Amino acid sequence: MLRRWVTFTLALGLTAGFGLAQTPRFPEPAPMTAQPAPDELRTAILEVQASLCSSIQFAAQTLMQTGTLASAIPVVVEMTGLQPADIELKEQAVCKSDPSTLTLEQLRANNRVAVWLLEVHMAALQQVTTP
Repeated sequence: MLRRWVTFTLALGLTAGFGLAQTPRFPEPAPMTAQPAPDELRTAILEVQASLCSSIQFAAQTLMQTGTLASAIPVVVEMTGLQPADIELKEQAVCKSDPSTLTLEQLRANNRVAVWLLEVHMAALQQVTTP
């Protein structure tokens, strides 16, 4: 009985130690200072933009892989009043353009559009995959 307990404790300790030693794939972001420098703010905004664009792409791929894209298009048109080509142009403007020449205000505006695009994709995904 004692031997089992020692073996279990050792295995648990090794497992916990191994889990703590690994670098997480999605680490929690560090808090920003109260008055970040413009470069620090720009970096943070671009990190958020990259995350949002990745999520938009994931949602679009999910619609394609599940075969629900065709039924999602009318949902998106109804929700937004925009045609698929217009949505694609907005995605390209936000996610595939060069942000190096944009001001902080333009970057923040792009992130607001990216949030909206992600919400549209997720709402369409939910509507076409919910029975």
